[in-house]
Formats: sequence, C-alpha cells, structure tokens
Amino acid sequence: MKARIDWHGGILEVDFSLGRSLAISIDPRGKNPNFFAEAAARAEPLRCGGFVGDMAGGGSCNAEVIQFSTHSHGTHTECVGHISPERQAVTGTIEQRPTLMRLVTIAGDVLEGDQFIPARALADLDQFDGSAVAIRTLPNDVEKLHRDYDETPGFPVLTSEAMTRLSEQRLMHLLIDTPSVDHPHNQALENHATWWGLDARVLPGVPNPAARSITEMIYVPDEIEDGDYWLDLQLAPLVSDAVPSRPVIYPLTRVQGGGW
Repeated sequence: MKARIDWHGGILEVDFSLGRSLAISIDPRGKNPNFFAEAAARAEPLRCGGFVGDMAGGGSCNAEVIQFSTHSHGTHTECVGHISPERQAVTGTIEQRPTLMRLVTIAGDVLEGDQFIPARALADLDQFDGSAVAIRTLPNDVEKLHRDYDETPGFPVLTSEAMTRLSEQRLMHLLIDTPSVDHPHNQALENHATWWGLDARVLPGVPNPAARSITEMIYVPDEIEDGDYWLDLQLAPLVSDAVPSRPVIYPLTRVQGGGW
C-alpha cells in the first residue's frame, strides 16, 4: 500500500506495506538491555485473595504483574518532563504526528577512552527538510538488544557542540540507539536540557522546543540503509515522563521536491 503525502510543497510517496520497527521489546522472561537499574525486567502471576493468575499453577487464566523501568529496559520516548520539576507526561506534551525522518550512521571519536559524536558528523542534516533524525552508532552489533550497560559500560555520546547543532534545527524528534543522549556520569543531563531549550538560548526555527521528544535504545539493523523515511512514533498509553515506544519507519520516494 502506497500513499502520496504533501510535505511542505513537495510530494513523498510512502510504502506503508514495508514498515520496520526500530524498537527493542521489553521481555520480562528474556534478555533485555539494562541501564541504571539494579534488577532486570520481570513478571509474576497476579495474586488477589485466593486467585492466582497462572494456569500452570492452577489458576483459571494467566494474568501477570510486570515490573520494569521505562528508562532502563528497552526502547522508550521521553518528554521535557524527564528533567523538569513539574510533572509532565509524554502523551500530553510531545508532537505526535507522523513525520519525515532521516537515518544517519555515525562512528564516534575516541577521546581518553570515551566515544563522542562530534558536530561535524551531523553536517548531512543541515539542509534536511524533515523534523526527525535517527542516529545509528558504530559498532552496530546485536548486543545492543540485550546489553547490560553496568557490566559493559561506555557508548557514543553527543558532544555539547553536536547537541547544540541538532537543537538549532527544525527537528522535533531525536532517536538514538544508545541508552542516553548524555554521558552516564553527567547527572546534570546537559544534552537533554539543550535539546529542550532549557539553557536560555533562542531557537527561532522551533516554535515550541518543549514539544520535542527523545527516543533512546532503538536498534537499527545493518540492512536498513541510511536515508529518509516516514516515521510513525507509536507510544504506550502510559502517563509518565517516559513511555515504552515503537518507532516504525517506512521507505519513501521523493516524487516532487519541496522545502521549508
């Protein structure tokens, strides 16, 4: 199924029959990523009075209580409420309409043992006319699907210059395959603050930076090529500063040029 979309005066032809999810599922009985959490995701039967939600244990049906950390155990989307004193929920804060996204693959520079994504690696986005970017970091092994970041620390982190460059563009959604856009020891979460315009800068191209989202812990298989895609950022209906999410991308063709 293909559809033609009018995008800022241009025409995009999107193939909705070829959607690919970039989500890492949260499996309470399997292997998940783990970042800043003492326990893995887990499930146990629901118990209420004499009822046990486990047919193998004699219950009339299966009903589970699942425990996990949204920020720690799989793909999740955050809103500005992640770093603001007042409670704000993703579903009531971020821009949720499907949009044009660019996928870029970046190998970080190594400095004193840490990997950093420099601003120059994002030059391909300067003339981009979409509102979302997904960053795939190298190396891109399948360990990202279940990596314990306490046992195997370290991942590419955007430099402050790189995040500033991203924040000054007309982007509303930032997706990345690392567990955080900040260094794990940066408790000030400065890159988060820069993205949401909380550092007192004026962002003329972005009318409402607080409506932006950050999606962390995606996984982009190697066979998905860099380029432009149509993004449907699917969110769990959970009232929180971060929710499990399922970004789905669709291949597209530019039939007619457009621009901002």
